[in-house]
Amino acid sequence: MQSRMQSEPTGVREAVLKHMATPKDLWTIWSILAIFSGCALLLSIATTVTEVLAKSSHVLDWAAWTVAWSIWFFAAAYARRPEYYGAILQLRSAWHRKSRAERIRARCIGAGVAAAWLGLCFGAPILVGMMIWPGQSWGAYLLQAAPLLKVETAIPIAFVILRGTLRRRAHRVREPG
Repeated sequence: MQSRMQSEPTGVREAVLKHMATPKDLWTIWSILAIFSGCALLLSIATTVTEVLAKSSHVLDWAAWTVAWSIWFFAAAYARRPEYYGAILQLRSAWHRKSRAERIRARCIGAGVAAAWLGLCFGAPILVGMMIWPGQSWGAYLLQAAPLLKVETAIPIAFVILRGTLRRRAHRVREPG
């Protein structure tokens, strides 16, 4: 990691490091998030088991919470690794090397993707509900799909968190030697 950063222009490296937390700060933040999501995961597992044994109608809701918290826990636990900080540092330095027009274009595309994802997350359950249970309000369709929404939103957030290391690994696979 050091050899790559030393070969970059000094201005880029200073710009990246100026606005970035230290590895210890990031490790602490991800540790706190891992502990919080781990505790929530344990509680949701216990509640899901209790709901299954009681044959409650809320089993799907608690199962969705369990899946969502497990995604959060594993993303936070993975982000504590030192390779994650190196990948984020590499992504940020590549971001600062881009021209202002390229960064604006990338932000606009990101905003469009986020809007499309939100439309898909909330629109798809409503449209499916309209076909399966016609005659209800859109809010009723959204409430019926609530367990799925928790998992649907946890997956892209975990992907955004881990995208730095995923890109770095993909780049390493493509590099010869």
